[in-house]
Amino acid sequence: MAERLAIAVPFYSGSEYLREALASARAQTDAEWTLTVVDDSPGLDETEKRGVRELVASFGDARLRYLANAGNLGMVACWNRCLAEVELGAELLTLLHADDRLLPGYVAAMK
Repeated sequence: MAERLAIAVPFYSGSEYLREALASARAQTDAEWTLTVVDDSPGLDETEKRGVRELVASFGDARLRYLANAGNLGMVACWNRCLAEVELGAELLTLLHADDRLLPGYVAAMK
């Protein structure tokens, strides 16, 4: 079943903020969502990128996924990749920046 709301996070830096943003998505009162982190971090080596990838995986939630850009695309191009990569069939898309949080009823209100 396609989820109604796709959440895309154009990630640049600040993995502790990202942890809080992901937790706010998982705290939703409505479970019909998916979330994709698109990592556009400049200058991160593979170890650092692995840390962000592992952070996403640490939640153990199949609705969360991680994608890394091959290089730094810049803000607008990364947002466009977020749009291109969201789950097919989602009716709505929210761009959630890594330093933002969703209130627990956000997904339910969007329905």
